[in-house]
Amino acid sequence: MSSDLERIDGIGPSTAQKLINHGFRTIESLASATVRELAVIDGITETLARKIIMEEQRAFTITPASRREFSF
Repeated sequence: MSSDLERIDGIGPSTAQKLINHGFRTIESLASATVRELAVIDGITETLARKIIMEEQRAFTITPASRREFSF
């Protein structure tokens, strides 16, 4: 079973399943996660947790070009 979580660099099928088992079922659900919340999951180190969070922040950052789309 493929998961949207696997689109994040550093998350493969095994890690995605572990995240899902701990309630992180969507990419959006990781957006508010902390390093501590992720690092307690078996197989996710603090380094990987930081990488996941950085990838999430990058994915949800609004660039200047996309801001223009929302300007009135």
